[in-house]
Formats: sequence, C-alpha cells, structure tokens
Amino acid sequence: MTSPDPSRPEALRRIAAIDAEAYARTRNALDGAVTGLSPWITHGIVTPAEVLAGAIAAHAAAGRRTPIGLQHRLVMELGWREYFRHVWHHRGDAILRSLHEGVLPGAAYADAVPDDVRQARTGVPVIDRAVRELHARGHLHNHARLWLASYLVHLRKVHWRAGADWLWPRLLDGDLASNHLSWQWVAATGSRKPYLFNAENIARHAPPEWHSPGSVLDTDYDSLERIARSPTPVRTRPRPDAEGLPEPALQAEPPDGIPTRIGAELHEQVRGREVWLAHPWALGDPPADLPAGTVVIGLLVAETHRARPWSAARWNFVMPRLRQLAPHCALAPLEQWRALLRDARRVHACDDPHLRPALEALATDLRPAPRLFPHIARPCDSFSQWWTRVGRELSPADPVFSLVCPVPGDPDADLVAYPVLPPPVVLVTGARGGIGRELCRRLKADGLRVAAVGRDAGALQPVEADLRIAADTTTPEGAQLAVAACQEAFGQAPQRLAHCVGSTLIAPLHRTRAEQWAELRRVNLDSAVFMLGAWIEALRAAGQPGAAVLCSSVVARIGVANHEAIAAAKGGIEALARSAAATYAPAGLRINVVAPGMTETPMTAPMLKVEAMREAAARQYPLGGVQGADTVAATTAWLLSDEASRLTGQVIAVDGGFSTVRPLVR
Repeated sequence: MTSPDPSRPEALRRIAAIDAEAYARTRNALDGAVTGLSPWITHGIVTPAEVLAGAIAAHAAAGRRTPIGLQHRLVMELGWREYFRHVWHHRGDAILRSLHEGVLPGAAYADAVPDDVRQARTGVPVIDRAVRELHARGHLHNHARLWLASYLVHLRKVHWRAGADWLWPRLLDGDLASNHLSWQWVAATGSRKPYLFNAENIARHAPPEWHSPGSVLDTDYDSLERIARSPTPVRTRPRPDAEGLPEPALQAEPPDGIPTRIGAELHEQVRGREVWLAHPWALGDPPADLPAGTVVIGLLVAETHRARPWSAARWNFVMPRLRQLAPHCALAPLEQWRALLRDARRVHACDDPHLRPALEALATDLRPAPRLFPHIARPCDSFSQWWTRVGRELSPADPVFSLVCPVPGDPDADLVAYPVLPPPVVLVTGARGGIGRELCRRLKADGLRVAAVGRDAGALQPVEADLRIAADTTTPEGAQLAVAACQEAFGQAPQRLAHCVGSTLIAPLHRTRAEQWAELRRVNLDSAVFMLGAWIEALRAAGQPGAAVLCSSVVARIGVANHEAIAAAKGGIEALARSAAATYAPAGLRINVVAPGMTETPMTAPMLKVEAMREAAARQYPLGGVQGADTVAATTAWLLSDEASRLTGQVIAVDGGFSTVRPLVR
C-alpha cells in the first residue's frame, strides 16, 4: 500500500479544494465531498484553524454568498474532534473503559475480532469492502467506520474495546479519543441507544459494490434491535473458498529502520542549545517564535510505540514528514531521551495527549495543542452540551472567532457569519394560558428567543415573546405551520419546544359524552402528537439536538375520582414522551414531561374563586397550598436547559407531593 503524501503542500492543496456547500450536502455519502484531511490534522501537519481558514477562503473565491458560521456542518465536524479531546482531558484513561454498561454486560462480548472479519471474507459485502479499504488505504469514511463497529459489536458480539484497539493503529488518522469514544457511542456504553444500520441504510449512502441485499443486515430495525439485545452472535457464512486478505502486521518501529539508541553525535548537537521536539502528533512547521539556531529533533519514544504499534502504512505516512523536519531522529527509551535533553538549554514541544507523559517529562516549554474552539473547563457529557458552552464562552482570543467573525469595514463581511451562537429558540405552544404565559416571561428573562403560539393572535399580544404565531396545533397542518413560521423568522428550527396546550374535564366516565372525550383527546393528546412530530421532523432535517417538554397532569399518575377521561388523555402524553425519547435519543433529542397538580391559572380560576373550595384543594397536598404557574414554569425551563442534559423520557411531578406522599393527618 502506498501512503499519501504527508507534506504540508499536499495538505494545503486539499484545503484549497474544499467545497463547503457540497460537504454540508453530501458528507454522509461514501462518495461525498469530504475533505480527507484527517490524517494531516491528527498528526499536526495542519491545524483545524488552517483547515477552516482555507475552506472559508475557497468558499469566498467560488463566489458563494451563503455564510460559513459556527452552525455550518464543516465547523461542527471540526468541533467533534475537539469535543472528544475535551472528554479525554476530563476523563483520562477512563475513555478506554466502558463509560457505563451497554445493552449487554461486558462479559457477553468476545475479546477479539474474528478472523473472517480481519481477512475480509465474512460474505457481507459492506463489511468485506470496509476491511479491504482499511488494509489498502489506511482510511475509512466515517459512515463505514460506524457500520464496521456496529456489525462487530451488535451482531458478532465483539467487545467495543477489542474492535477499537484493532481499528485504531490501522488508520492513518487514528486518534485515540475520537476512535474509542465513537466505538463507545456505537456500543451504547457512551450513549443511551445502540447504533444500528441495515441494508437500506447502506444502499442510501454507499456505491453499489457496498450494497448488502440478502445478508444478515437486510432486515428491519426492530429485528436488529432484538439481535443487539441478545447475547447470541448472528450465524455467519464466512467464505472458506474465498482468498482471505492478509492482514498487515503492526510494527513498533518504522519498517525502513531508524536508530534505536541516542549516540554521542546527537549529544553534541543538543548540548547548550535550544531544542524543538518534532514528534508524530506535532509534524507542523516549527513555531516562528523559537530562538534562532534552535535544533529540531525527531522524538519517537520506544515505550509508547511498543504499547501501541502501528501499521506500516501509518509509519510510512509519518516518517517522511518527521525526517523532513528533523535531520536527527531516533526511536529510543524515555530514559535515553531524558539523558540527552538534560544537556539542552531549553526544550520546546507541542503537547498532545497521545504522548503527554513523555512530553511533560522532557519539555521545559510545553505548548498547548492547537485548538479552534474555547477551552471548556466544565466537563460536558454530550456534544450538544459542549457545543452550547462553546457558543456562550467564545471570545476574540479563540481562533474560530477571527475566522468567522466579520471584520468592520470589510466589503466582503457578508460572506461570513458572526460566530457567537445566538440564544436558543424556544417554541412555546399554549402561550396565552397561565403556565405558557409565565414560561415565556421566564425564558425571555433568561435571554432566550421565544416564539409564542396560540390560536388567537390578538390574545397573544400581552405575552412576552420575540415572535407570536397564530396556529391551531390540534391539527397536523397547524403544528407544521408553527414550526415553519419559527424557522422563517429565526432562520433555524426551534431547538426547544414547550407544549403547554391543554384542557380539562371533571366528570365520571358514565357522564362523559363521546363528543366531550373527542374534544379532550383532540386538545390534549392529538396536539401533543402533532406538535412533537413536527418539531422532531424539523430538527432531524437540520441535524440538530434539542429538548422538548410536554404537559401532563397529576391525575395521570394517581387515581383521582371523576377524572377518567382527562387521565386517559394525559396518560397518553406520558407514554408518547417515553417512546419518543427512546426513539430519538441517538439524534440528541431529549423529551420530558411535567405533571402539575392543582395550579392557579385562568383555567382553574372558576374552581378556586370560592375560598372554601381553595382551602379544600389546598388540604389535599402534603406541602399545602395551591401552587402558582411560576412553579411549573420554573421546572419546565430547567428541563429545557442544558442543566438537565442527562434527563430524557422522564415525567416530573410538580404537585406538592400529591402523587407520592401521604399527608400527615392531624
């Protein structure tokens, strides 16, 4: 296998060829307009900032007027790499262990990749093509990596760590955090749902030779889910008559040889001098601010490469560039490097977590690894949480700021977009009701952008909102209209949804007329189904994460006399939320429910206007009293926020203990 040219000119040529519009449109296809730059980025030959700057320049040179801002898919994909590094920074070597249990206990999985997979003779075209491409090119499209991981973990029952350890050293761009955390995402040890794919998915994103009709993957997702949750591997039909593809061996040193001891000549070169350590993860040009006469040394630490050997292809990618930078290279034990550099005046190096222990022991000037986005000090459990914090903490000190921020007086400033993320857009339905109106007020006070929805535009005028939309969300057309109006006004789908539409009926079942039930179901359950569906469709099309909160009632959680119909309708909302939360968690969509008890709103005003009735209602609640709409709004706002980033499929009772606590009778 011939490795690609690892030089900076080749990387810069590829950067100049980036078509950002085509990338955003076709990146999920195996033959899409992806950049192919990941090996150069992983090994530090170019930085993410250089990639983005070049892409923006190419975009402008092509006469494109649409902006490349922080929400552009190319920028977000560069963000994923930094997010994985963020997790590695906070969790350390814990990323090499399951972050939590997956769909099966760890002991249910094998600790080795089967030979038929390694040799590309499984008989499943998509898997065999992926392995052949891996061995031939040392590179795989991200979709192919996910497919390979999913097949091994969920169908062949190979432990994710075994698969990740097998794949990483064979990739030219193998980054420990990106690789292992992606495998954990697939395995559901770093996510909440296993990543699965089928033959239809392959046909949609891959060329015909990858298609796999008639294979074990030619089935529906429910069947694949059952397979994933069964400890039994799928029955395979390896092709014994097929010529197995020899698997390239891994090597702890370059195939063309390198000094494995540090000789006296190198000691003489270093003594009393400034030294820059070029290493496999810092193959860019030495920094311009190094003192004149700085000696560049090629650092390869023997212990590091014995612990994690590489394919010959990866060595053949790294070594020409390392030798181009450093006339003196060696693969030596750490102690020999210590002895050599002890004589140097100062030792400069660029940090990287793959080599950090050695770099910390050797460098007196250890410079941080290049980054594009702000350093987020607080650990984030999801990309969406990290991405939101990036937008909030972005400043002119961060490279991405200067790249996508318009320069005052620049006639081409409309080619780019101001990078700071605008506040999230929240779509609040039922906004003229007591809870909806109070929620809008609270969200506006928190600095969010609010779109208020109600059937009567005039009745929405007192509501605090950036946008008021007249729509009947009890119909699918009305729900879609509300989302579309929000998209048109703000230029994006609403990242958050609070569905506060509702009505009530207090009557025993034998006195509930069919038309009353139909109306109750239409206002409560139908509207929730239509509104949630329209919102999900918009966010999935945009590829964005989001959070939704639906409104139920305490009567769906505990039997309350004369509330049969409303309990059934609200119970349907809770079931809807749980199922949708399970379905759309892999897309980063969180869906929760608030279930209020008696709340003082215009709807309950007739029941509470008589003092005796108010006192009777208050006595039913262990905490006493009747809560205000602000209590429910506060809980809803919290569920929509990043502070609740680990909650989905939950029903939160805001009821003063009514549904769970028996009051003390005095």
